[in-house]
Amino acid sequence: MKAIYESRFQTIYFDEVNRLMHTIAHQATQNMTEDEFRHEVLEMVNAVKYYRPPFMLDDGSQMAYMITPEIQYWVDEQFADLEGIVKKYASVVSADILEEVMVDQMLDDLLNPDEPIQNAFFDNSEHAIKWLLE
Repeated sequence: MKAIYESRFQTIYFDEVNRLMHTIAHQATQNMTEDEFRHEVLEMVNAVKYYRPPFMLDDGSQMAYMITPEIQYWVDEQFADLEGIVKKYASVVSADILEEVMVDQMLDDLLNPDEPIQNAFFDNSEHAIKWLLE
């Protein structure tokens, strides 16, 4: 796996053998501005468009930036461009919020069974990678 982008907020890796993109958010995100957050999202989206990985692992366990509903809507718009590229998307979140996001994901799966990208949440990268590559 090689690093293809690095900033103080995130590192993006690409595994050519498994066609897996792995993003890791850094603790410095606690001091991130909205413009910096948007820039980092666009870096990730552009990397996906360039490398076209069917599998994506987003490790946000160290993410400290508070995403507002308006920003989340903007992120969702950017990620819409990735449909047809990414087939499976795994998120690593801190253990204290894992249960909450899993319940939200379960409800979303029930309401939107035809989502083009499979999503799952994990508390560690090893389990996430295993799910992505199965």
